[in-house]
Amino acid sequence: MQRLRLPRRGALDPHHVAQLDEDHPADSRDAGGARRRPRDLPEGHGSHRRKLCCNWYRRSEGGKTWSYASQWRSLGLKKTAHRHPMMHLDRRSFVAAAGSLFAPRLAQAAKMQKLAILMGVDASDNDAQNRVSILRNELSRLGWTEGNNLESRLVWSSGRADNAVRLAQELVAWTPNVILAQNTISAQACFDHAKGIPVVFVSVFDAIGSGFVKSLAVPGTHMTGFINHSYQLAAKWIEFARALSPRSHRMHLVWSPRTLPVGERFYQSAFAEAARAFGYEPVAWPLESADELRSLIDGLRSETDNLAVMADPFTTVNRQTIIARVADNRIVTVYPWLYFVKDGGLLSYGPDQNDMFKRSAAYLDRILRSQPVSNLPVQAPVAFDLGLNLTTARAMGIEVPPLLLAHATQIVE
Repeated sequence: MQRLRLPRRGALDPHHVAQLDEDHPADSRDAGGARRRPRDLPEGHGSHRRKLCCNWYRRSEGGKTWSYASQWRSLGLKKTAHRHPMMHLDRRSFVAAAGSLFAPRLAQAAKMQKLAILMGVDASDNDAQNRVSILRNELSRLGWTEGNNLESRLVWSSGRADNAVRLAQELVAWTPNVILAQNTISAQACFDHAKGIPVVFVSVFDAIGSGFVKSLAVPGTHMTGFINHSYQLAAKWIEFARALSPRSHRMHLVWSPRTLPVGERFYQSAFAEAARAFGYEPVAWPLESADELRSLIDGLRSETDNLAVMADPFTTVNRQTIIARVADNRIVTVYPWLYFVKDGGLLSYGPDQNDMFKRSAAYLDRILRSQPVSNLPVQAPVAFDLGLNLTTARAMGIEVPPLLLAHATQIVE
């Protein structure tokens, strides 16, 4: 059966016009006898702006009512089965249908949601404050506005595990819809004290080794998020240290067991093996206090010793002490984060934390919209930064190889 096409408004087929003339001569001719289209009819005659669809367009004049549908009937034609279901709705029915379709999402957006943010460093850390701003901006772009449909609470543990536990308990009492936990000590506190509340962790060293998730693909707990390290990073740190200090033969690794319990596992399974592969003697330094940290650095010799700093809240909080001490003793030191280099450190290699915070906003958005945590796999870093501080290198008398300089993503002079 050949499908019949209706003419668009204002371009009636001559056969249809002739039929209009025959059925309603008064409606289809003006005072001069010229044919007039529906849009040419005088104002006030019917609701000529209420065009729901072309074949139901109605006009009235002089007590007579006509429509394209009536012309179909007058021509002996019937509506076909090809018509879209929505064409059978009048305006009120259409509005009601659209409202029922979007009402659940609009109601969810209108409901005030609670977001708790537990940062694992100090509030005076400008880089950490910038990452929080990146997170908020991305949430705003996704439709979550503070004071409108989102209420957030931000707390800082200053790199102390006992503070993280206390703050996690306070946040749980606030009953948030989701918690964002930055670094391992924050994630550990939430894992222990926030059962039943979805948690998105950011910058966690080893999510499986810490017990936060059962696997990266299927977390299997109330937590998911973004890890900041892989065990392959150990080899990159040692490779860069060797390029800057080819004659040294001891490679030291520093961390705090209190804030990074998986540090020993990283040293045994990755760091020590990589150090030996590059001709180094590996040395582990699990520290408990800043005094121990200062004593360690003061005992190193620039001719024989290099140092690697793990991504640990303890080392982050004490980074100014580390940077100043190793510069005084001319110790080649590799750091995990770019902000160490911006603060005067020699070289850093590690994931882009700003990128991880930005990506975490998408997970928070999905959880706030009632998506289960179990559907969100743990993600590895996708962007890495190699930072070099040439001012520090010159002060220490170190010549940076051109190849290393060419691969740097951030150079500070």
